[in-house]
Amino acid sequence: MVETEAKQLREQLEEERDISETAISKLNKVEELLKDNQDELNRERQTNTELTKAKIQLEKQIKDLNLRLVDLEMCSMADYSRGTHRFTSVPANLTQQLESEAKEKNETMRNTRKMERMIRELQFQVSERDKLKSRQDEEMKRMDQKLQRMKTHIDELESVENSLQLSKRRAEREAEEQREYSKRLERELERIKSRFA
Repeated sequence: MVETEAKQLREQLEEERDISETAISKLNKVEELLKDNQDELNRERQTNTELTKAKIQLEKQIKDLNLRLVDLEMCSMADYSRGTHRFTSVPANLTQQLESEAKEKNETMRNTRKMERMIRELQFQVSERDKLKSRQDEEMKRMDQKLQRMKTHIDELESVENSLQLSKRRAEREAEEQREYSKRLERELERIKSRFA
């Protein structure tokens, strides 16, 4: 009975160990995946920071261009109102400069909008990766707790198995002592019989 119970416990213990090893393997894979995701997240955050800086720089350039356009328009209006020779001699150059400035402004605005779209997309990706990391952290926590429960259960099974082994050895020792006692009684009985024979 004790041997059967001990055997069953050993089998259960082995099964629990297999499950524990599988859980540890899965846990290691999840940790590797989390590390890869964290590295990718850091890279995207760095890119996001760089794009934000570029956006700020572009906005500053647009502001400067607008100020230059205002200055040019003010100069043009002043020259026109005074009817100076400067206005009559430079209109072609001024028009060309204004057109160039306008094209540059439009190109800058297109680049800015493009940058803004890229930044929004990257911010969305970073947000999604943050959510994914949070879910993975929760899963890791649950797996750690499950693994800890399994280890505790294995320790309990090992403790029970040790107790059963001790009980088995004690029962075997008592059985051996009982056999020796029975043999002594048989010898004593034979001796008494021989005296009265």
